Amino acid sequence: MQIYLDSADPAELEEALKMRVVDGVVTNPTLLARIGGDPQPILRELAEMVSGPVFASVTSLEGQGMVAEAHALAQIHERIVVKIPCMPAGVTAMAELAEKRIAVDATLCFSLPQALLAAKVGAHFVSPMVGRLDEVGQDGLTLVGNILTAYDQYQFKTRVLVDSCRTQTHVAEAARMGADGVVVSLQLLRDLASHPLSAKGQWEFAESWRKGQN
Repeated sequence: MQIYLDSADPAELEEALKMRVVDGVVTNPTLLARIGGDPQPILRELAEMVSGPVFASVTSLEGQGMVAEAHALAQIHERIVVKIPCMPAGVTAMAELAEKRIAVDATLCFSLPQALLAAKVGAHFVSPMVGRLDEVGQDGLTLVGNILTAYDQYQFKTRVLVDSCRTQTHVAEAARMGADGVVVSLQLLRDLASHPLSAKGQWEFAESWRKGQN
């Protein structure tokens, strides 16, 4: 399973890369706005820091606008994956971009029908937003399981990237179900490496060693 950092901050990426587990970076317009300035140099810098994909979103609400933005984003770096929203105009844009061999992530996916349409038009990735679904009282992980089952049944090649992960359970269950990747914040990445019993055990070992040296 691949792990993608949910960030547009090169400093956060630099810290995350020290763990040697990050496969790429997922940005969005909100994250880029927090950094400020022209997003193109930021996206290029992120792409130069990692060996895997860097995801960047379109902001248009209509199909041809999405396509035009996607072409511009794809010119920034060869490993840019363009995030297109799961909506009627987005599906049309995904289909056109797939024909032109521009890598697309079907983002803001909240239902199995959306995921099926994205796969049928050739999206490279689909990103079910588990945390956002949980926040409105639905079960995001159930959607992930349903997508994986349907994709396996119909042998779709679109990869399932579990986005909007909020908890270690989101990541653990996504891995158990066989998702292709997860998107995590820097804090959640730190949390994945942590467990209270690990910290307690190491402290006890250190104390035993210290007492044995006296």
